[in-house]
Amino acid sequence: MSMLRGVAWVALAFAVSAVTPRGADAQYFGQNKVQYRGYDWRSLTSDHFEVYFYTGLDSLARRTVDLAEKTNAMLSERMGHALGRRVPIILYGSHNDFSQTNVTPQLIDAGTGGFTEALRNRVVLPFTGSYEDFRHVVVHELTHAYMFDMLYRGSAASLIARQSFFSVPLWFAEGLAEYYSLGMDSNAEMFLRDGAVAGYLAPLPYGGGYLVYKQGQSALAYLVERHGEDRLRDLLQRIRVTRNFDRAFQRSMGLSVERFDEQWRTWLRKTYWPTVATKENPEEFARRLTDHRRDESSLNTSPSVSPQGDRIAYFSDRRQYTDVYLMSALDGKVMRRVIRGERNVKFESIPSFRSALTWSPDGSTLGLTAKSAGRDVLYLVSARNGRVVKRLDLDVDALYYPAWSPVSDSLVVVGVKDGRSDLWLVDTGTGAVTRLTDDTWDEKEPAWTPDGRTLTFSSDRLAPLVLHPRRLERGFGTYGLFDLELASGQVRRVLDTHGDDHSPAWSPDGRKLVFITDRSGTPNICLYDLADSSITQLTDVLGGVSSLSWSRENDRLVFSAFNRGGFDVFAVKEPLSIDAVVARLRRQTPQAVLSLAAAAREAERDTTPPPPSLGALAGAWPESLTTVTDTLRTARPTDEGPMTMGGHADSSRVAAERPFEPPPWSGGRFHPYPAPRDTVPRLVERTPLVERGGPFALPDSVLDQPPARYKVKLAPDYAGGGFYAASSFGFIGSTQFLLSDFLGDHSLYIASDVFSSSLQETNALVLYNYLPRRWDFGGGLFHFKNYYSSRVTTLGDALGSPRLFSERNFGALVSASYPFDRFRRMELNFTQLFAEIRFFDPLFGTPLERKFQSVSSPSVSLVGDNALYGYFGPANGHRYNLTYSPSLPVFPNGLSYHTVTADIRHYWDLTHGYTFAVRGLGGYSAGLDPRTFFVGGYSTLRGFDDFSLEGRRVAIGNVEFRFPFIQQLGLVGPVPLGVFNLRGAVFADFGAVWDAGDQVQLSVISRAENDPLSAPTPRGVFKGGAFSYGAGIRTAIYFFILKVDAAWNTDFRTSSTPRWHFSVGPEF
Repeated sequence: MSMLRGVAWVALAFAVSAVTPRGADAQYFGQNKVQYRGYDWRSLTSDHFEVYFYTGLDSLARRTVDLAEKTNAMLSERMGHALGRRVPIILYGSHNDFSQTNVTPQLIDAGTGGFTEALRNRVVLPFTGSYEDFRHVVVHELTHAYMFDMLYRGSAASLIARQSFFSVPLWFAEGLAEYYSLGMDSNAEMFLRDGAVAGYLAPLPYGGGYLVYKQGQSALAYLVERHGEDRLRDLLQRIRVTRNFDRAFQRSMGLSVERFDEQWRTWLRKTYWPTVATKENPEEFARRLTDHRRDESSLNTSPSVSPQGDRIAYFSDRRQYTDVYLMSALDGKVMRRVIRGERNVKFESIPSFRSALTWSPDGSTLGLTAKSAGRDVLYLVSARNGRVVKRLDLDVDALYYPAWSPVSDSLVVVGVKDGRSDLWLVDTGTGAVTRLTDDTWDEKEPAWTPDGRTLTFSSDRLAPLVLHPRRLERGFGTYGLFDLELASGQVRRVLDTHGDDHSPAWSPDGRKLVFITDRSGTPNICLYDLADSSITQLTDVLGGVSSLSWSRENDRLVFSAFNRGGFDVFAVKEPLSIDAVVARLRRQTPQAVLSLAAAAREAERDTTPPPPSLGALAGAWPESLTTVTDTLRTARPTDEGPMTMGGHADSSRVAAERPFEPPPWSGGRFHPYPAPRDTVPRLVERTPLVERGGPFALPDSVLDQPPARYKVKLAPDYAGGGFYAASSFGFIGSTQFLLSDFLGDHSLYIASDVFSSSLQETNALVLYNYLPRRWDFGGGLFHFKNYYSSRVTTLGDALGSPRLFSERNFGALVSASYPFDRFRRMELNFTQLFAEIRFFDPLFGTPLERKFQSVSSPSVSLVGDNALYGYFGPANGHRYNLTYSPSLPVFPNGLSYHTVTADIRHYWDLTHGYTFAVRGLGGYSAGLDPRTFFVGGYSTLRGFDDFSLEGRRVAIGNVEFRFPFIQQLGLVGPVPLGVFNLRGAVFADFGAVWDAGDQVQLSVISRAENDPLSAPTPRGVFKGGAFSYGAGIRTAIYFFILKVDAAWNTDFRTSSTPRWHFSVGPEF
């Protein structure tokens, strides 16, 4: 009887917590999404898109709507689908602004470049300074929007519940977006080549993280190269029709996903394994200074060698957070951790891949950019102790790549403002700021010449001012090196190798320049000699090089390289500033030397076909039974060439493989099963694209339209419901609705459980949240009723022994939350609750008595949380919640009490999967109607039964050591079973529960009647000091974390029988 109602109301309560993640009443811990500024939103509309933007982004918005329409034309052809409704694009001028969006309740980290949500198909993305990166993200996210429109358009428009949605595998969804936006690029080849050689690439269905993007990108490029793009379009249409990815793949490709994965992985090995013989590991020419495999880091990047050449500063995530370390340049020994990042508002976030570390001329101070309180700032910190010497705030949206002059207090930094990325000069003494460039192109990674008169930087300023959905050879994203003379402000080209040239660093004498380029398909180090204008490729690594630094003294060149699944710091062994050394290197490898003119030409690709197979049987059978013929009868555009896997010399091997042929026994006939064409009505096209040679293809009537002001209008985000029947309660209808405005700043949640037997049995909840400002406000009304068999009411009244009763609670709540920063906030709540409690005879169910209570409870909480999560729970950092919640006797039968609670937790990551966690819990309640705390069980004192300890004072401590246990456990038999990533834990729990005046002493409690240690109190509960210990295991099945614990309580002389606890959810 009560179970059915309980299930319905638990589902309702869970939904409330899910849709109000920032509300003070729904969040115990958690970090904050802070609204540091307000926005004046406007929009531009075209045939297929509506672009939302705010003041300062007018030009960027016009470029976005033009690029989106061009992308629509490309995706419509390549995917065989036409949009049936406009796709909204919400545009932010920086990643800092983007991280404040309310379109999603989730926190947005520095690595998120954009996202697309399915139900309303909103595309949300930032501009980070690079138009090529922006083009990539726009096409990537619009591919997702097209996929959602093709698969979910009818479902979302009809407000069908989320459960009706099906999802394509991550490797396919993200791989398709990467393939359409990038083709195959040197970055993807770097990861795949390294992964194929080192053997750490997971099968496609089991891949995760950033690597699965690259695996999917490569797998789909392989599919198109092998079977044609028409086959990919056919597969997309079959997914739309069947709504089952595996079945669609089997029918379109003629083989299973698992078999395709095997073929693709075999091709990777054939492609990349031969490169082991020709390419180098960094340790062959450089000394390894960090080892990500030993310290379990992933990123050791942006090394910066001190001017004296004795120390190296670099970013590292060896403690999961992005920190700044200082190590010896001689042996790589870590000297100190200079900055602890991502733990407080001062260094809220450090974008290590778009930033740099730089030294003052005397080597005493480090300069870096970091996010602080929602904006980027420039910090000068002591290299000796990490103390902030100076904070410099620039009036820009984002800051990257600081570089300190070798001869003065001047420092140059890349600043993004109003959709433009430019160089800014900062006087670190006075704080004066000068804008050095003011143009559309991207500038990045500036470096000073040794005399301090000129800046050398990487830029795409040779590219035309045209954004196109397909990356053009001379489009945005092709970077060369340029000089900016400070005295005159003149910019001149230094070199352009027809690749991505970046990370320049000058030799101490200013006669040589090293830089990174992917001209040959792999990011490598090259040396430009001003004496003869020659370029020498110094490395040919298996992975790729990411950043460089050259000291002014001691001739020390350091770099970061990707190798065996992670980035590490290396130091070149050769003194490259010595002419004799460079001359010797040129003699040894003359093929690595190019003139400046030759380097400016595109590198030749290896088009030699692979030798034929010597095994005759290898050519007897095809790998698929389906035809390559286009079942959609859609021709490829004649003005665009086929997508190729450029960027690697051996990529042409795929094109040389045998075409599909029917199997010999088929009589030469194919039996295709063409997918029906997409017949959903498309949007009317009123303004066709016209290429006029300028930056835009849209007509002026679209681009010059006055932007429309944004108006708040609630629309449904989600709707769900259910229908039940029970003999005791009759028919039960459950409904849930979530409505919000387009930007997610206003939301309304309505949920109900309606019982046909009585309206008093109805559960109902209405919540409204207001989120566009720094203060978050919420309010709501509620009514719910439930039945219990318990010795305590939901309001905390102790009943002594279990009783059968019902509770009908109704009232209103108001909440407000003020985030001080990402990690700390204050919550204010007021709840007015009226309760009707009816007690029943446990045998006959007849009513015995009824009482009324009311709670008028204001509360205030201080919450802090900078914890990082592992697979099973927090693994690093700390969190706390301090709450004062009184009840005032405003109404008759009103309760009067004062309650204070504290929950403080700390976690230490010991590396290699080991974590040490401690928690302290405390509670105190007093007044005319003090509340009773019930503890014991899986979440507090695990050596005791659930809620078997009660009192109005409670103090508990938990200590837990978590460790890897079994990586994979398999059981063979008729039904093979397997458990992955089984973890262990040992723990000790201690504390005390008591009332005022009680004498606290340590005791042992056992519920077993035949246990001689059993000593229950007359009421069946225990008060006093308690200690327990035990061990447990944890594992994850899909999204569920399962925990099993065995615990004993003890007085250090004897122990009780074990208590077994099974629970679902993360570790504390």
